[in-house]
Amino acid sequence: MEKYRIIKTSVDILLMVFIVLYILTGFGVTEYRIVESVTFSVLLKPVSHIIHSNLIIPFIALLIIHVLLSTKKSIS
Repeated sequence: MEKYRIIKTSVDILLMVFIVLYILTGFGVTEYRIVESVTFSVLLKPVSHIIHSNLIIPFIALLIIHVLLSTKKSIS
């Protein structure tokens, strides 16, 4: 049971990181001047767009794993 809890916690933390990155890079595409100044020009508009576009597949995969782990817990 301990192994299950560690995996679920890891997936939860990763999913939260991906959500924050997805929101930040999406904001970096639409409001790039603000994000560029806050991140000291690390997240430029093209970089934000590339990262935002490439995050969708891992985000969906983590979301599915999260839902499956959550439903497994509620069933048992």
